[in-house]
Amino acid sequence: MDFDTYQKLSRKTAFYPTVGKSFVYPTLGLAGEVGEVVEKVKKAFRDDGGRMTKLRKEEIKKELGDVLWYLAQISTELKFSFSDVAKLNINKLKSRRERGTLHGSGDNRSIKRQKKKPWVFLQLKSILLKREHHMLKVPVFH
Repeated sequence: MDFDTYQKLSRKTAFYPTVGKSFVYPTLGLAGEVGEVVEKVKKAFRDDGGRMTKLRKEEIKKELGDVLWYLAQISTELKFSFSDVAKLNINKLKSRRERGTLHGSGDNRSIKRQKKKPWVFLQLKSILLKREHHMLKVPVFH
């Protein structure tokens, strides 16, 4: 099923206050559904030792469907084609990849991410500079 077909079909099940007049209700619903996805993942750690059981995966799949439904309603309320939203996102990510700016924050990233030196390297460098001519004692853990 393509995004626009999903958007049209899902709209037939949209029964909420101010349907067609406001994006607030579906936005709040989206936040709740994302919370439910997070809860299912949390319970995998709490109850299943971090393993994703078949049942848990099915529960998450259902919640992701609810997330998709709310995204479609917000898109409709704002007069966006759901496929246009998807295309815009893919184009944005492709541009970031080409510019080397997938990491970082902000929508309009323009500065390439510099490779960071590992934390351990920076800590050792700091210690060595402080103890330039002294013996370095490194604790050994067993």
